[in-house]
Amino acid sequence: MRLTRVTQRHGEYVPIGGTTDTMETTSRILTIEDVARELRCSKTHVQHAIGGRLSGVPRLTHISMGRRKLIRREWLDDWLEASKLQ
Repeated sequence: MRLTRVTQRHGEYVPIGGTTDTMETTSRILTIEDVARELRCSKTHVQHAIGGRLSGVPRLTHISMGRRKLIRREWLDDWLEASKLQ
């Protein structure tokens, strides 16, 4: 299947000749603010989770793009499951 770039800002892709829900595409990659909103906590708390500065909680996997940190939805779900078990 050929893909085309939809927006440069987030690097979203959709199939040529068809459309997909943009919200579905963008919700796979989350910013620190998105994660904080979903967890109902502060951005600082999410940054501490990314940096491994929360005792008894595993580090939150992320991608660094310069100063920007991005978290895949799957990584957040895995992290929540791992945190639940501890």
